Amino acid sequence: MRAARLVKARFSGAKLDGAILDQAWLLEADLTGASLVGAHLFAAQLQRARADGADFSRARIAGDLTGASLRGAKFVEANMAADMKNQSWA
Repeated sequence: MRAARLVKARFSGAKLDGAILDQAWLLEADLTGASLVGAHLFAAQLQRARADGADFSRARIAGDLTGASLRGAKFVEANMAADMKNQSWA
């Protein structure tokens, strides 16, 4: 689902383990209780998404989480660091 437009999508309780959601637009999406173990969310747009209780363990997350609700979400061994190859150094 790379670069998919999933605005306000309902993925509550969904099993999205290993999903490729790079550059996906998940604005205001409902990911409550979803399993995203090992998923890729590079440059994903998750503004105002609801991901309470979601499992992002071992996921690669580098996106915009502005206003997202992440209460009780799991990030065990998740990679949330910037991609150093994609950084500008003035």
